[in-house]
Parts: sequence; C-alpha cells; structure tokens
Amino acid sequence: MPGTRNVATIGAVQSTVSVLLSPARLSAHGIALDELRRALQAHSQVVHAGAIVADDRAIAVQAGDYLARPEELGDLVVGMHAGRPVYLQAVADIEYGAPESTHYVSYAQAGGGIAPAVTLEVAKKPGENAVEIADAVLERVAQLQGVLIPAGVDVHVTRNYGATANEKANKLIQKLVFASLSVIVLVALTMGRREAFVVGAAVVLTLAATLFA
Repeated sequence: MPGTRNVATIGAVQSTVSVLLSPARLSAHGIALDELRRALQAHSQVVHAGAIVADDRAIAVQAGDYLARPEELGDLVVGMHAGRPVYLQAVADIEYGAPESTHYVSYAQAGGGIAPAVTLEVAKKPGENAVEIADAVLERVAQLQGVLIPAGVDVHVTRNYGATANEKANKLIQKLVFASLSVIVLVALTMGRREAFVVGAAVVLTLAATLFA
C-alpha cells in the first residue's frame, strides 16, 4: 500500500516446509550437507541457516519470494551427480505444516471473554500523513473482510496513531483559535477596532500559512 513502510504480524501462524534429509540418499547422490544448505539458501532468501535438527537430518525452511508454491521446493536443484542434476526430493522427504508458535496474542474486552488473536502492525513512511495512511489502511481492511478475512473473524482497532495525531492536531487548532480571539478582543478593548482588525488579519494569515503550508 502506498505510504506504508513496514507491515508485521504478531501471533500469526506461518507456513513452513520441513526438509527431512536421508543420509543414505545424500551419500548415494554425492551431496554433502553443507552443499545442500548453500543450495537452499541460494533459492530462498529467508531460509533459516542453522535450523538443522534431528542429527543433521532435518532443515526447517520458510519459503521466500522465489518460491511461489511450497511444492516447488522439491524441484530445486541441490547439486550434480554423474553429470545430472540432483533434485531435493531425491535426497529428502518434504513435509508441509506450521511450526511451533513462539508468540501468542489474545484479545479481551471489558465484560467479555478472551479470544486468540493476530496483531497486524502497519508503519508509515517518514513524511507521510499519518491520518491519511490510517484511513487508507482501515478502508483496505474493510474491503478484505469476507474476501481474504473470513466472515467469522472479528477485526478490532487497538491502536490508531493516525486518529491520535488528528485528535491532538484538532485540540491544538482549537487552542490557537481561542488564543487568537483572546488577543484580538484584548487589542480591541485597549487600542481600538482598527488595530484589532489588523492584528486579527495578521494572526489568521500566519496560522493559515503555518497549518496549510
């Protein structure tokens, strides 16, 4: 979305691919474990190096932008043997699923129960209008309800810095207007209407140039 910088989720379950390596099949195809890991890293920018478990027989991979579908992982070339390419599915079993969660998020309302939740954080780019970005994000979320967001999922806004910034800006404008009117009235009482008109015009032009520049 234009104007946004970072979008992150907390509590969401990510899909992972578990690569269960077979030492016998690796040896038969002449593929070393480090060679396999480098091949996976080359094909996926977010592969977690060092996530080898179970006696060097499993690697947890999180598919990156290069892999459009998890099924494509098995067709990756991880080396050469006897002049022929060796595919990952020839030396490993590939399982798809979700990893063990490390972050849990719950949502609760006063007088209501507690339900599992997923937090979506959207940050704006420097210099962008926080109010406009927040409104655009909320509008987009509303469009996705019932389409990408299932009908049974409730969406709640827990923090909106755009609305907070708008509220503070409105309060500041109200205080500036009150202070300006007070000055104009004081000048009118002490110096006359003409002077008050000049001061009032100067204040209005200054505020307009400052707020709408």
